[in-house]
Amino acid sequence: MDLAIATRPKSPAGQASPRADGAAPDFAALALKAQAAALAHERFQPAAMAFVTEVALSLGCDRVSLGVMENGLIRVVAVSHGGETEFAGVVGGDIADAMDEAVQQGCGLQLPESPQARPSILTAHRRLRSHLGGVVQTVPLRVRGDRVGAVCCEWSEASSITPLTTRPMENLVDLIGPVLWLTRLQERSWWQRLRDSAAHADKHLASEDGKGVRWLVALASGLLLAGVLVPVEQHVSAHSRLEGSIERAVVAPIEGFIETVRVRPGDEVRADQVVIELAAQDLRLEAQRWESELAQHESAYMASLARSERSEMMVSMSRAEEARARLGLARRMLDRTRIVAGMDGVVIAGDIGQLQGAPVSRGEVLLTIAPAGGYRVVLEVDERDVGRVVVGQAATMVLSADPDRRHPLRIERLTPMATISEGSNVFRVEAELVADANGLRPGLQGIARVAVGREPVLVAGWRWLADRLGMLWWRWGA
Repeated sequence: MDLAIATRPKSPAGQASPRADGAAPDFAALALKAQAAALAHERFQPAAMAFVTEVALSLGCDRVSLGVMENGLIRVVAVSHGGETEFAGVVGGDIADAMDEAVQQGCGLQLPESPQARPSILTAHRRLRSHLGGVVQTVPLRVRGDRVGAVCCEWSEASSITPLTTRPMENLVDLIGPVLWLTRLQERSWWQRLRDSAAHADKHLASEDGKGVRWLVALASGLLLAGVLVPVEQHVSAHSRLEGSIERAVVAPIEGFIETVRVRPGDEVRADQVVIELAAQDLRLEAQRWESELAQHESAYMASLARSERSEMMVSMSRAEEARARLGLARRMLDRTRIVAGMDGVVIAGDIGQLQGAPVSRGEVLLTIAPAGGYRVVLEVDERDVGRVVVGQAATMVLSADPDRRHPLRIERLTPMATISEGSNVFRVEAELVADANGLRPGLQGIARVAVGREPVLVAGWRWLADRLGMLWWRWGA
């Protein structure tokens, strides 16, 4: 470390005349002693007082002052030998001005100036030197490249030690200054920390290094304004399902067993087309039986008529009528074994192709047929969003089977009854396809988005969050 301090006698003219025959202070030992004195205290004010007092005693200074930057101005916070009150007036102002002079110029200043010193402005230092008449030396306190304060040392004319350069003091302050500054930062309140962080961020933004950050801040500010002021279309999303406008069930007309299934879900059918055949062997045998009995009773009737046996003729005629009725019923039951489609359309439900030979009951639904051209869309809207959906609103649906194609919809009906779907309480909302429905099939599923009005994104997000928080607040017993 540069030991540019010499002992000197006072010249008759009152000027310092350095010489090398005196002993200069050991700045390495001074640095350790000053750091130990500062670290011996947990709070900033006692640590600062211990530091300036140790420096004053070691360097033979009449006064050592420490100032910190607050709101762009230097405030003296510690004076050696407990001299805060004594020098709180004019002298304190001159000390603060001298510190500010060094901080603004960013270098250590000394008066009288050394021959190697660069030209500097020393107006405040001249005023301060007029009080003691000796030497004034001020060095800025730097932390992470920022000038956050200064240390001012003053020697009177009667002092036996004369500083030749500011370099030793600058090294000393650079070593111990950050320790004092960190101690001060720990004592700040949360409001002061927030204010200092904002000031540091503002300073960084104003520097050349903050050019990229300035662009990001400008972009974020623009997005924030757009999110608050620019309205965009808001949507309510819901699961959707395609259904036929009319659905007709194909039911078993009689009890029996499935023999043949000619269609499967997805197949197109025509009206009166046979879709299912039931086993008819028993019904055919029963029909043959009644045909045989009818023939017998008719023969007996003709024989009784030929013999003019009126009573036998009436009995045979009654039995023939019964056999004819039973034969007609058997034939009708036989015709019902061929189940036909009641309309043109598409089979949308009833995959019973693997159930051949299975028994069916009368009235059991076997297939469901929907018209090929008439569809309606069913939306399952969550109960939180159903209040924003009204009849006549436009919507758009994307099907899972064809995600590249969008289908425009129009809301037609809201069903005032909720159901449970995937653990959520949903309401059934019916919509109508606006465009052509070519290529669609009942049963297809997808996602629909209902346009519910225009609103800024952040306003909509805040409303959504406020609704959720309100429900949580109410649930917790507010």
